[in-house]
Amino acid sequence: MARLHIDKPNYAPHPAGRHQGRIIEVRDLGIVESAFGAKHKVCIIVESSTAQREDGSPAQVQKRMTLSSHPKAPLRLFREAVLDRPLTEIEQEDFDGDRELVDLQISYRIDHTEPDADGRVFGNIRDGSIEPVSNKGDAPAPMAPAQQRSAPARSTTAPDGSQRKTGGAGDYRDQAPLPDEDELPFNSAHR
Repeated sequence: MARLHIDKPNYAPHPAGRHQGRIIEVRDLGIVESAFGAKHKVCIIVESSTAQREDGSPAQVQKRMTLSSHPKAPLRLFREAVLDRPLTEIEQEDFDGDRELVDLQISYRIDHTEPDADGRVFGNIRDGSIEPVSNKGDAPAPMAPAQQRSAPARSTTAPDGSQRKTGGAGDYRDQAPLPDEDELPFNSAHR
């Protein structure tokens, strides 16, 4: 095989400073090897409305994060900052990036890295710099249990012998009533 020269890419980082933009994509990267072992990663891509590339197209920046809803996890902090509210219990268990984040406007700060061994400088979104821009009601409402999951309906026998339909989204009203305190086996009145 002939010896070939490979040119270094002419990469211009996203301009540093405070910017505004729109989340255009949430990409599932799958399991990625890291210094801390294999982790499930996602990538959030933001297109700037205040910074352009040399060719005049909007600048873009990516933020890669581990799929986690731990209270200190960068993805959870990012989501809560964009939505401007705490995550619901259901949102902590399930992440629908397209529904939750795509098309929302945000304000963010870009910091540049020190040049690497090849002299490249990268623009990164500073942790904690995300703020929502008035989305005028475009931010999705918190996920309700019925929107997230629905268990299949099934029949059960209630304590009074009647058949009741239970399960399904939000079908708690059809469940058997709780027993009175006197009927509980651990109640001190029965000892």
